[in-house]
Amino acid sequence: MRLRNLRTTKGFTVLTAVCLVLSLSACSNDRSSHATPAASNTAQHASAGQVAIFTPSDGITLSQHTPINKWAALIPYLEQSLAKEGFKKNDITSRTNKSLDQQSQEVQDYVVSQVTHRSNKDSSQDQVPTTIVVAPALQSSSVTRQYGDYTSHITNARREGQLSDSSADGMGKKADTTHDHSDSLANKDAYQRLVSALQLAQKNGMHVVLLANDIHEIVPDLFVSMSTAEEIGRLQAQQLVSKLELDKASANNPRYIEVLLPKEDSLAQAEELPTNKNSDEFAQAAFKGIWHVLSPYFQDGRVVCPSGLLTKKSTESDWSFISYDPGNNTEATVEELTRRLRKDKTATNKDQLVEIDGVLAMNDFVASGSITALSDMGYVGTSADINPEISIGGIVGSITGKKDVQRQPVPQPQSKVTTEEPGDARNQQDHAPQANRDRTPRWPIVTGYGAYLDNMQQIVDGRQWMTGLEDRSGLAQDIASACRSLNKSQPIKQGRVSKIETAGRSVLTLSRPLLAISASNLKNGLIDPGYIKPADAGL
Repeated sequence: MRLRNLRTTKGFTVLTAVCLVLSLSACSNDRSSHATPAASNTAQHASAGQVAIFTPSDGITLSQHTPINKWAALIPYLEQSLAKEGFKKNDITSRTNKSLDQQSQEVQDYVVSQVTHRSNKDSSQDQVPTTIVVAPALQSSSVTRQYGDYTSHITNARREGQLSDSSADGMGKKADTTHDHSDSLANKDAYQRLVSALQLAQKNGMHVVLLANDIHEIVPDLFVSMSTAEEIGRLQAQQLVSKLELDKASANNPRYIEVLLPKEDSLAQAEELPTNKNSDEFAQAAFKGIWHVLSPYFQDGRVVCPSGLLTKKSTESDWSFISYDPGNNTEATVEELTRRLRKDKTATNKDQLVEIDGVLAMNDFVASGSITALSDMGYVGTSADINPEISIGGIVGSITGKKDVQRQPVPQPQSKVTTEEPGDARNQQDHAPQANRDRTPRWPIVTGYGAYLDNMQQIVDGRQWMTGLEDRSGLAQDIASACRSLNKSQPIKQGRVSKIETAGRSVLTLSRPLLAISASNLKNGLIDPGYIKPADAGL
């Protein structure tokens, strides 16, 4: 936004007075057609007010494995939605910053300029309602960035003052294993600067909307929860319950599900890096969501973990048993899943493989490695075998409007299995039923999250069952509508809005359900909203 510096001089005052007199004398019945620029500007602001948007810059990504929900992708949707809500182009400001230090400076400068303008007696007639939208540029680990930019990844941003530049690349690098104390102090200052600037804004009548990550030192007018680790875990677990029809399983005929939980490695933990602590918290929260859905099925024997890392007696606190460091390429995941599903990972005989019905991979980066591992080990088929109406031809027909993709029930497993309680990961394969070893290992359902472009073809081909992402378009509409409501001093009613008690305060929170995307709704969920092009999915 162009900030106007009102510098009044005697000459300018005289000229203005003369023009005003001439204008009034020339005016007749049609005042609107001869409105002064100042009057037009005031009327324009009265319609919606102004919005200033501050988001982090997208991290440099050296890997092909990249979630599509990036901050740079949200801004155009938000600006378009604001325009539909009546905001003028010149009343919308967008800023991106690669670090919290830069962002806090930008926000502070904007707020101070607004306060100065409002306090100027010559601009008292032009008190424009203003909403500041901020996605705090907080640090996240390389693991949490695998889910996308909109994911809440820090529970308390001020904890230990350990905040740093958010410009580390999304997938290609691990967090730096050095942590300079001076950097920590600088980031504490940057964080406090952001807090103080937003407090000043609210004190002077401006509204504050926070995106994705909360700031506990203020009570925003609205917090937009875009996605959490627990929601991501719960989404994929619910998909497995539905697609594998776990409610129809039994202890005599269970389903076999393996859970891969990515987190930062133990070396970073030994260094006590803040990114690792955040990664641990994220993994714990994700497993909480998973276990909330799947624990009843494990407890009564309807679901069995092939590796034995999860059992009937497992609890939420056992999340670390299934966690591992996915590294910066898919090799770590290939090795991890191979170790879990094959008694001897060096063997090539398919009878070394165990039955597997589902792999909960948490994100598309891990799902990609899982697909490679399953293929290398000799598992055959695709999820299209479980839902035979889904095929490339069917998807193409659906996209062109010639055919609707149909769904059919998941068939029961082809062999009867043992009800014996699985042991630990070292001897679980010894207890695998002989019937499972004698038949060709079938391809399981693989879930993920992030809607990576390079995984789209895998979804169409049925190698990956589903992915997930935030409803970017819907969130943009909700945020824009909320900004208008705030500037109009009206209640916020759109989306799912509720009061949430957090950090000792009640915060008005807006959220939307996460989107689950499979081959059957890929067109409606990703292509129609413009998130991807048909060519991205190989169509």
